[in-house]
Amino acid sequence: DQLTWEELTTQAGSYLAASNLTAAMTTDEGKAEMKALFDSLDKDGDGKVSGKEWGSKVYQNQDIMKKYFGGSTLSEIGQAFNKIDADGDDQLTWEELTTQAGSYLAASNLTAAMTTDEGKAEMKALFDSLDKDGDGKVSGK
Repeated sequence: DQLTWEELTTQAGSYLAASNLTAAMTTDEGKAEMKALFDSLDKDGDGKVSGKEWGSKVYQNQDIMKKYFGGSTLSEIGQAFNKIDADGDDQLTWEELTTQAGSYLAASNLTAAMTTDEGKAEMKALFDSLDKDGDGKVSGK
């Protein structure tokens, strides 16, 4: 797997939603809003949100889901489920959601960096330093 500079900068927009989610989870009010959303998605009340439950509520909750999970279309908002469902079991628990919110902190830092010319230059320099062979791509190796 390889990542180009263009792919990284394109993803910066979706990091805004991650930043919103991270910020929400740092306040009691934000946690309460997220918990209320989670509970409204959990139609059968089993403490888990299935992919089907998530998908069936995207239209009804699109504004808040877009704010916290990104996406500009209903399909993209729906696909956010797969990003959050870390273990891939098609069931999202409250703990899984809050853990994922914590990991979004790095994404929010990247968003902040990408909003200034200086930050972009620093990120580009870091990217270039990781691109050992100069092919414009960074691999996991």
